[in-house]
Amino acid sequence: MKENLRNILCSILMFPVVTLAVPAFAELAAPTFDKEESVVSDMESLAKNIGSMDEEISAEKKLFIEDNMNLTDAEAIAFWPIYDSYQKELHQIATRLAKIIDIYSLEYNKGMLSSETAKKLLNEYLAIELAEVNLKQSYVPMFEKAIPVTKVARYIQIETKIHAVLYYEIAGKIPLVK
Repeated sequence: MKENLRNILCSILMFPVVTLAVPAFAELAAPTFDKEESVVSDMESLAKNIGSMDEEISAEKKLFIEDNMNLTDAEAIAFWPIYDSYQKELHQIATRLAKIIDIYSLEYNKGMLSSETAKKLLNEYLAIELAEVNLKQSYVPMFEKAIPVTKVARYIQIETKIHAVLYYEIAGKIPLVK
């Protein structure tokens, strides 16, 4: 299961790198909630691995961004250190997300979520979403000093697309609250 999740995450992040019609990505099964045990198992595996994404995946993401940013040499020298710092902070947020997915999977296995647990998880999830927005807002001025604003917008757009694909896959693995 751990290897399967790694393959899914690799497929997700490499999807835009290779092409918009990667056959391997199309072969990923649509999420199904008929087999609750399978979903819970996938969810637990996802939680354990999301916070520790492989360096290879990060390298592929970086290559994809490099290929799509069209940076001059001078821009690249200024951009990449900021990018690396941003990714480290983004990783910390992903680790927080993994933690609440793990807690949710444990509670889901027990049956219905208590109102108290649901409230805590909801508040933490909203705090994570806010942390992501705050992180972007804090880094945009730094990126704007390094590269033209049109390229900053392009970079944020690329990050948003990668994020959307990743969150889509995560959402397919997490069953709704009972």
